[in-house]
Amino acid sequence: MDPVLLAVALAGLGYSLWTMIGSLRHGRVGVDVIAVLALAGAIAVDELLAAAVIAVMLVSGGRPAGAPGPGSAAGTRAAYRPPVQRRLA
Repeated sequence: MDPVLLAVALAGLGYSLWTMIGSLRHGRVGVDVIAVLALAGAIAVDELLAAAVIAVMLVSGGRPAGAPGPGSAAGTRAAYRPPVQRRLA
């Protein structure tokens, strides 16, 4: 058992639990539940490398600061760009 991988996996599980509890407080159930189950399962069967990879994916999956979210008006405008229509002369 590698102590570094175990530490990363446990940190990821703690982070995932923290975000899951926060989203449940707001009445939202998201993929945080799946992440907690995946991390707990990987730790339980001693697949620490898989748990560490999941933890790194969770931590690095956020948007950069100041980036528009998927539900914001700026994010919607940025996601949809109408096709450019040009006339042939």
